[in-house]
Order: sequence, then C-alpha cells, then structure tokens
Amino acid sequence: MKVFSVGLLVFGLVVVGSAQWKGSVESSLTFIDSNKKSESALILAKARQERSEDRVLLDFLYSYSRQSGTGGFLETSTDVMTLGGRYERNFANKSFWYASARFDRDGVNNLNLRQVYGAGLGYTLFDTPVSNWRISLGVSQVIEDYDSSNEDFFGLQAQSDYSRNLTEKLSVEHTFLFVPNTDDFSDYFFASVLGLSYKLNGSLSAGFRWIVNFDSTPSVGSVKQSRTYALTLGYKF
Repeated sequence: MKVFSVGLLVFGLVVVGSAQWKGSVESSLTFIDSNKKSESALILAKARQERSEDRVLLDFLYSYSRQSGTGGFLETSTDVMTLGGRYERNFANKSFWYASARFDRDGVNNLNLRQVYGAGLGYTLFDTPVSNWRISLGVSQVIEDYDSSNEDFFGLQAQSDYSRNLTEKLSVEHTFLFVPNTDDFSDYFFASVLGLSYKLNGSLSAGFRWIVNFDSTPSVGSVKQSRTYALTLGYKF
C-alpha cells in the first residue's frame, strides 16, 4: 500500500499542478460475501499534456484482490502497481524522439521493483480526430529486484500506442510495450493494455479493460504471466 500511495500522490501532484493536462481515471471495485469471500480493486489513470512541439504522458495502474483461502482467511491473489512517464519531442514531419521511465511492483510474484529507463525514436503513422497511432523503437536499461534474485540488463524497447473512435460514443485503445534483453532474446517482458470505452454522459464513461503483464524469466516461485479483466467506470478531465 505504501508504493500505491506514493505512486498515486506523484500522479496527482503533476496533474493538479497544470490546467493544461487532459486524461482519465477509471476504477473497478468488487466485494462478494458468500460461501467464500473475495474483494478486488482496480485503478487506472492516465494524463497527457500536449504542446505544438512536444508532449508529456503519464500512466498509473493499481490492481489488488484477495479471496478466502485456508482456514477462511483472506489471501492476497493480486497486488500490482505500475507508474510510467514519457516525454516526446517532434523533430521532423511525424517523427519524434522520446525519453521514458517505468516502475513496476508485483507483491504476489515477489517483484519488489522493476525499473525501465528508455530513449529512442518514434513515428506517428496517423493522427486524425478519429484515430491515432504512434510507434517507437529505442534502447533501455532494466533493473529488476526480486525477493530471491536481481537482474540488470540493457535491452531494446518497442512500443505501440493506438486509439480509434468506433462510433460517436464507443472507442477502443491499445498500448503494447516489448523489452527484450539484447544479450539473450529469450529473456524479455511485455505489457499490454486493451480497452473499450463507452461515453455515458458528460465526463463519465463505462469500459472494459484487458491487462496482461508477461516476464519470460521470473524469479523462482513466480509466474510468468498475470492477466486482469475488468469492467470499469471512468471520469475524463
């Protein structure tokens, strides 16, 4: 919870500090009290500040769930936090360079902290009122701190950001990040967030999110892949 609070505080301070920011906050809460109890919470937030020559993008994710286990006690099954930031600056027609940082924590999979620092070049395939698609490729440094092991390597970094308005109220978006180790391409991780959003009225929306995180070489006792499916209620600012 400490990492969650710090991440949310940093995100909030940056966004509140400028009236030029635009973005959204989505959440999903579930409480079940039957033969077995279960609780889950998901918070997704993103913000964007765009000027004529550059832009700043922030994203935050927190997913937590627990359910009845041995002896009826609630056992944590998901405890994931992600905080990311990215700066992009245009230098030619549709081209840009970027610098980024990403921090991941997974309490269930014994990942204390994964740090990913990257830089590279990108290209805007198209940017219209209906759709937007940006791709980028660069290099990165990855520092992983698991309970039982540590890893530090240099890798590539490929990312795709796509969004499209399907109708006046329905839209789809997908973000995909792939980071392979340049010394061993069997060692990699990727993160994917696919979402559908339906505008309800004003700034409110309902949505569906499919979130996947995959680490090909996790620590001993940890799983390679975690998946989250959620129906969300969101607010755009």
